[in-house]
Amino acid sequence: MQKIEIKNFGPIEQAEIEIKHFVVLIGEQASGKSTIGKLIYFFKALKEDLFAHVYQYIQSDTDFRKTFIRTIQTKFYLFFGAVKHLPPFKIRYYYSYSTGRYIELIKKNEKDSSIKINFDENFYGVIGKELRDILTILKEENEGKDFYEIKANEATKAKHINRLVSIVNKLFEDESTALFVPAGRNITVSYPNQFKFLFFGDISVQLEKKSSEVKINKYSDEHSIDLHLMKEFLKEIEGVQDKFRKHRDFEGLVEYKEMLNERMNKESIETALNIINAILKGKYVNDSYSEKIFFDTDKNRYVHLQNASSGQQESIRILQDLFLILVDNKKAFRVFEEPEAHLYPKAQKLIIELMALIVQTTESTMIITTHSPYILSVLNNLLYSKMLRKKFPKSKSEIDAIISSEIQLDSDNITAYSLKESNEQNGQYSNSILNNETGLIDQNYLDDISEELSDDFNELYNIHSALIDG
Repeated sequence: MQKIEIKNFGPIEQAEIEIKHFVVLIGEQASGKSTIGKLIYFFKALKEDLFAHVYQYIQSDTDFRKTFIRTIQTKFYLFFGAVKHLPPFKIRYYYSYSTGRYIELIKKNEKDSSIKINFDENFYGVIGKELRDILTILKEENEGKDFYEIKANEATKAKHINRLVSIVNKLFEDESTALFVPAGRNITVSYPNQFKFLFFGDISVQLEKKSSEVKINKYSDEHSIDLHLMKEFLKEIEGVQDKFRKHRDFEGLVEYKEMLNERMNKESIETALNIINAILKGKYVNDSYSEKIFFDTDKNRYVHLQNASSGQQESIRILQDLFLILVDNKKAFRVFEEPEAHLYPKAQKLIIELMALIVQTTESTMIITTHSPYILSVLNNLLYSKMLRKKFPKSKSEIDAIISSEIQLDSDNITAYSLKESNEQNGQYSNSILNNETGLIDQNYLDDISEELSDDFNELYNIHSALIDG
């Protein structure tokens, strides 16, 4: 199990979040949900940074462990800005909580203008000698070798580069690809391609400028994490759109995989397609000229995606990304910022069920930040159905008829937290809302939300009653 501990960073006074296959962070605006989601993504993405860093220093005698610390510091300043104005804080991410393997970021006192990076004493021990042996092989020069020796040497290097990927995955206990899916993702739909290219180019220029400033120790007070996340998202989605332009629609992707005789869970794919069509209220098609949603295929009636509803525009990239994870049968790590944006409660239910399906089928990890209590209710149903199925196996057919076994969630695979303001402190703190005894979202939390919504009505009703009686 992985875990993040945050003390006194941004709006977060205290938070401890266990990273399981499904993580839910709920709270009001400015409660710190996005801060936690972005920090988790920051640490998860360090795996790619370490691989790139080691590869970069293959031909150098520099101790990559020391320079990797600088890489982490630089990335943190680029993401979150200067720390000189912040109070002391501590952020620790456990890549393996059971063995105590972690990376820790600390600002010790008010006067510090930089952060200190700590590793647990055995952090590199899991790859140690193996990594050194691989680097020795990769550093071997081709000088003095004939053509066939060079070819053999390059083949050996390619094999060991693949091995390098494996041991870095082992170090971080993670084989998945990480992506942060930000709010405002409809930019990939609602604006002309020329604008998107200019926007992407402008982001790249701004990030390059900030990167240069950090490298010469001019730490900008402005953080740029949102620019980084949007740039990475736009780059990923460009690849997703290319696949759909090539294969036309969701079904076309499946047909292509079948043609290649790749193994797929056809039952899960069929369930996913039904969910996607229900959320979009039609059939998605990309005919290379434009993206469309056909709401009446018999009469060839459609709406251009660029003119579709905000809910369809906000959800389409999530749906495409999730479907590709399922079809490719790959482990993925995703942080979704407000996946319910602009969606009716029924569609919110469906998108959470689709995520649950992906988690169950591919063992991927989904982290969502949300304002919506509907999402908690949906998750409770998925948890409750699984609990009943375990407890009363003879009734599983009746239970599965209500909620398919493909989307039922085991309480061991989910964590849920609310972010609330502390009564004793000014900051926010995290509170687990998963009941340890029942394995469900705590009913008291759900009741508190309902009470907040009904308090005003009750007060008005009391006035009404008093006026009638008077």
